Amino acid sequence: MHQVNRPFVGIPSFLRAPVCDDLSKLTAAIAVLGVPFDEGSPFLPGTRMAPRALREHSLRFGTEGYYDPETRRQYLEPEMTGGLIADLGDVDIRPTNVELSFELITSAVAGVLARGALPVVLGGDHSITYPVVRAFSKPLHVLHFDAHTDYAPFVHGLRHTNGHAFRHVAAMTHVLGLTQVGIRSLRHGKEQIEDVSATATASSPCRNSAGSVPPASPRCCPRALPAT
Repeated sequence: MHQVNRPFVGIPSFLRAPVCDDLSKLTAAIAVLGVPFDEGSPFLPGTRMAPRALREHSLRFGTEGYYDPETRRQYLEPEMTGGLIADLGDVDIRPTNVELSFELITSAVAGVLARGALPVVLGGDHSITYPVVRAFSKPLHVLHFDAHTDYAPFVHGLRHTNGHAFRHVAAMTHVLGLTQVGIRSLRHGKEQIEDVSATATASSPCRNSAGSVPPASPRCCPRALPAT
């Protein structure tokens, strides 16, 4: 009898992908890795529970990809039906030890890359971007979609909050450029904007419903930043 696989049935791996608990046996092209870490959030915690929640919600997309009515295309069908996705479970986070947790994140992502797979990381707060990008060795360009630059200065003894990730990333020698899209927060200080303007490759502003940049809007950065 054909198995229906309703969203509330079965073990909640991401998109019902096979679970791989031994990285040395990974053969899939795409490796999903959970990072249940939220100790970088100085305001509201809770994103440590996100990898589990994302897996549970992913069960609603069936087992044969999904159809997009706008593009009229079926997505992820060969990946989901051909065994090209594997779920590696979660990084073993060490609560209150941020540096060790970050080392474990970097090691896990590096292991996926060493197997020739594409890591898809489920966070976690934005601070985990730093140890994830640190795992790469080949030159790359970072594309960052956010309302905030996450480029806070290293002051008051703080270096690893969710507001510092891209200051770390921009300083990495293998990161050739950083493009930030959608920056519009009113809580940025002048120093953050000036610093990211000096180091980022480009910053794309928010746009209104008509698709244009509102003139003189304090919520946007309507300029392209010079390449470095």
